[in-house]
Amino acid sequence: MRRLLLYLDKIALVACVLLFLGIAVWAALRFRQVDEIGRMAAASVGSPAKHEPQFAQTPTIAQVSWPEPAAQSQGREWVFDTFTPPVLYYDPVQKTFTVTPPVVREVAPVVAETPFEVELVSVRQEPYRIQLKGYSGTEAAYTAHLEVIDTGETVLGRPGQVFPEARGNFAVRSFEVRRITTTSEGSMPVVENVAFAVILDSRTGREVTLTNREPLMLPRLQCVLRTRVFPAEEHALREGMKITVNGYDYTVMQLSMNPAQAVVSRKKPSEFVGETRTLIPVGESPMARLAPVSPGQRDNSIDSPVVSLFANSRHSPLRR
Repeated sequence: MRRLLLYLDKIALVACVLLFLGIAVWAALRFRQVDEIGRMAAASVGSPAKHEPQFAQTPTIAQVSWPEPAAQSQGREWVFDTFTPPVLYYDPVQKTFTVTPPVVREVAPVVAETPFEVELVSVRQEPYRIQLKGYSGTEAAYTAHLEVIDTGETVLGRPGQVFPEARGNFAVRSFEVRRITTTSEGSMPVVENVAFAVILDSRTGREVTLTNREPLMLPRLQCVLRTRVFPAEEHALREGMKITVNGYDYTVMQLSMNPAQAVVSRKKPSEFVGETRTLIPVGESPMARLAPVSPGQRDNSIDSPVVSLFANSRHSPLRR
């Protein structure tokens, strides 16, 4: 076994020596080829030649006349040169392309007119703030039914009774029921019971006589307005008074009875100039259904307290 191993080692050593000798012979042959190629390249190059410049000949340019550009099928204005890029515009009105700039007219935006939100129901004389609506009870103990116009409340009062500011701010001085005979031409006399109440107006310190036959009216005028938003709600206003509807202040500027009309201005609080319109009545209102005002049942001063009706008058038709 040991001899076999020695034998194999010798064989391997011989093989390595032979391989090394073969590689050396192959390398020597390749180096010789490289040297021959180098000598051949040097021989082919030789010494550099002298540079001789050569001038290019001027080319002959032919004279060509280009034809005038012809109009296209879109119109006579649609003319373009060969090397000129086309310039096109879009007309938003005609919704087409064009070679000329379109004339765009600035249209002012349509501003919707704000409707006048109030309408006139009636123009009348302003009623006194306390009215005698009727009475109840027996002859020895009548109770007066008095309406406070500002609040719409009806209070029941007897002589000596005082009502605070919240309920009218007045006191009942006296109350009586008289039988009044009314005669007219061509008819029989009519006898009716008419109630009279004398109150003390605590705001003015004056006595006022009221009757349930007709309301006591002041000489100054008053209009009844209602809004289009809430037509069932009505507002009694004098000259200079206002109401606010949808951000606008509606102010009563002037009132007249003949013809019945109201001049009302409208403007926002931030505006200096508003719109003014003359309104005429649009229909009858329950608030305007007061009896006609007679000359005897009317206050003769706008600012002064209401005077007593028929006081100290020898010619009063109600004196007996």
